[in-house]
Amino acid sequence: MPATLITIRFSHFCEKARWGLDHAGVNYTEKAYIPGVHQIATRRHGGRSVPMLITPHGALRDSTDILRFADKRAAPERRLYPDDDVARAEVDAFVAALDKTLGPATRLVAYHHMLPTPAALVRRVGLGMSPGQRFRFRAMLPLLRGPMRRMMRIDDERAVRAIERIRTTFDDVSKRLADGRRYLFGDRLGAADITFASLASPSLLPPGHPHFASDLHEVPAPLLPLIEEIRATHAGRWASALYRDERVTR
Repeated sequence: MPATLITIRFSHFCEKARWGLDHAGVNYTEKAYIPGVHQIATRRHGGRSVPMLITPHGALRDSTDILRFADKRAAPERRLYPDDDVARAEVDAFVAALDKTLGPATRLVAYHHMLPTPAALVRRVGLGMSPGQRFRFRAMLPLLRGPMRRMMRIDDERAVRAIERIRTTFDDVSKRLADGRRYLFGDRLGAADITFASLASPSLLPPGHPHFASDLHEVPAPLLPLIEEIRATHAGRWASALYRDERVTR
């Protein structure tokens, strides 16, 4: 039986899990929900957040656990993690750091600027939604905005700090890539590459992303300078190239 991936389709953590499964060739069915409604599905399996992967052996409730699941089922040339224990520990630490810093930072900054413009937000992230989902999401946004701001602790001060975390992370990754390497670790696309590109996507809006509009039309004016800045970095150009060249969807 194929696994079932429960998502909010435009979530960057869900994109991380989905890209890993796609790259590894894992057979799965995606069931996408709008924010809030997703908990109807996840609570049945003992969780609240997405992504969640339902397998015959139980539920995986973390995007990195889903990458590890995909890695075990991939052909050798599609593996997401190195075989060497020391190298794997280095990748694990890198991915964990991005999950803790870059992922929350890009989400906070995007919502901080986009929540006040519900129609533009729906057009920006609604590519993967059905017409009915887009209608319901837009109708629910006035009710969701307050809880989302409180849950993610979104305010002006935290948005400023999040932007600095984004800049620092892009600078660190640019330095790692400065020696001309094609991938962050090893000689093939792996968990670190997928994690960085996916979690960067709300601030990068890379062409080739399956569920984000990449053009800058209707992007809030205060957000435009950050997008243009990080797109111009070495890490930004590299992540955009990954989406162009390696983000093959099923």
